Amino acid sequence: MKWQKRQRGGEQVIGRMSVVNIQDSERFYLRLLLLRKLGAVSFDDLKTDDGIVCNTFQKACKMQGSLEGDQHWCDTLNEAIQTRAPLQLRLLFATICGFGGVNDIPKLWFRYCLGVKRITQDSHKERTVLKLKCLYLS
Repeated sequence: MKWQKRQRGGEQVIGRMSVVNIQDSERFYLRLLLLRKLGAVSFDDLKTDDGIVCNTFQKACKMQGSLEGDQHWCDTLNEAIQTRAPLQLRLLFATICGFGGVNDIPKLWFRYCLGVKRITQDSHKERTVLKLKCLYLS
């Protein structure tokens, strides 16, 4: 990865960041830092907290307090609900619980299970409608 200066200029630019799989941990934590640390101009700047440069983006997140509590997992699930399929959401939740160091798994589940159920139900309704349309057309 290399830090590249914007080619077209522009001072107040709203950019777009790709979604990163949680299993690609360094990129996941890099993205988390980019979302939370304003004014960073280099990768070393992102990894630095109180003059100490960390080896990894994950360690930098821990030092800066970005991993305290479960808010970063709430943010991750909120974003995933907008773009992911129900199976992907369940796998993401399982990955977060298995490897993410969640403080309160039941609270996280009850907070997001309704969203996952709603998406699953909507997806099931859409598939049923598509099946009915196929039967009707054939």
